[in-house]
Amino acid sequence: MPHFDVKPAVEYDPERLRVLTAEEIIDGFAAVRDYQHLRAFDWNEVHECLRAERAVLDDASRRSRSDREFEGLVSAAENEAFESDQGDQTYFGLDIGTAALVLGLCAALGVTFYSCRGHVPGSRHEAPFPQVGMVLDKERAAIIAKLSAETSCGFRSDSGGKLWAFGRSVDDLHRLASAVFENHAEFDALPEPEWVARVNELYSEW
Repeated sequence: MPHFDVKPAVEYDPERLRVLTAEEIIDGFAAVRDYQHLRAFDWNEVHECLRAERAVLDDASRRSRSDREFEGLVSAAENEAFESDQGDQTYFGLDIGTAALVLGLCAALGVTFYSCRGHVPGSRHEAPFPQVGMVLDKERAAIIAKLSAETSCGFRSDSGGKLWAFGRSVDDLHRLASAVFENHAEFDALPEPEWVARVNELYSEW
């Protein structure tokens, strides 16, 4: 499994978090390629993605002898999911290694805008290390910050108030995703963010 030269740390400013409008969430608010607003996945979908992702990562780790081989095996699993009769209903076109965390954040009613399992030679990935970008309210950010510290992941805010979870390997992000799922009752107990109702209204109108 590829490991990347990054030092995980939890460093974010809860007083300067980005607050999004419903229109920004639907249309896009970050300068990333192929932005798409992902729906609020349910926790059963998160659990299924976690199970499948864990199996792929373990199999690729066991069979590979280099970072390039690991990447090839994981990419092959993504292609297999995409080409199934029902389409990719497990990872939803996301990178294996970040998919479970993205689904978990969406189930927790966060908004994600970027994910990448990190560049290794010969891969299509561009990020220097595994990471997921998101926007969260204060309450949800506090929980993710705590879980990031507990799973040896980094969690930081950028100058625009967006948040990033990152790790030295996709295994780190998978552990964080598992922690999000295991603590889903804590997220479910929070009030819905204000944007949720308006986003649903806009989709209904369209």
